Amino acid sequence: MPRPYAYCAIGVRASSSPSSSGYSLLSAEERKQFDTYLESLFEYNAKFNLTAVKTREEAQERHIEDSLALLPVLDECVAEGQGQGKGLRVIDVGTGPGLPGIVLAVKRPHWDVTLLDSLQKRCKFLEEVKESLELKNVEVTWSRAEDVGRDAGKRGSWDLAVARAVAPLNVLCELCVPMLRVGGYLVAAKGPDPEAEVKAARNALGQLKAEVVGIIPVSSFGSHGQRTVVVIRKVGETPRKFPRQAGTPKKKPL
Repeated sequence: MPRPYAYCAIGVRASSSPSSSGYSLLSAEERKQFDTYLESLFEYNAKFNLTAVKTREEAQERHIEDSLALLPVLDECVAEGQGQGKGLRVIDVGTGPGLPGIVLAVKRPHWDVTLLDSLQKRCKFLEEVKESLELKNVEVTWSRAEDVGRDAGKRGSWDLAVARAVAPLNVLCELCVPMLRVGGYLVAAKGPDPEAEVKAARNALGQLKAEVVGIIPVSSFGSHGQRTVVVIRKVGETPRKFPRQAGTPKKKPL
């Protein structure tokens, strides 16, 4: 049975082959930066639990290549909403050890990338990575997503929000949509069958003034099959009551 969003309204086509932005096609400088990042990740991971991945090969596949697979979709969102994306503001919500945000910052140095996480130890690691990789387009923010979305000075100020393995879609939408400008996109990395999450998020999307514009298979594969992204566009101003207080979206999903 075909998926209701087999193709995205913004023109991104499904991919069943290795991405043209995959690890094998990185420039020498990009490979060097990612090698430095992975060295730092494993060194820091010996003291603090940042990732369950134990080998360089697994990290390259599950972290770097999985993040690179999001780029074609993100690029199409940029082209649809803001031309070449110069000065584009991107927020990686629940970035963890910097994924996919660090990868995006390296590959798209003209994007301004905010790495948002609620744990101080992760943010400390990210600050060190930012310095070692000389990423001048990165800002690290230690905060809860709900608090950022409720901040009048930050609310509605990002063009793209991206999230990977953060929360179910109905929860994730409440965390991310208030951060976006009207016309901005949330790109949520999901598994091979996200339709149930999309259906469960309909009420949240309606209240937050957003809509699903596509479910896109990407060139990344896990144990359960080909991964996808759900692309959501903000179509109106989100009511001021959202997001609710920190912790409430998870405890009482819309």
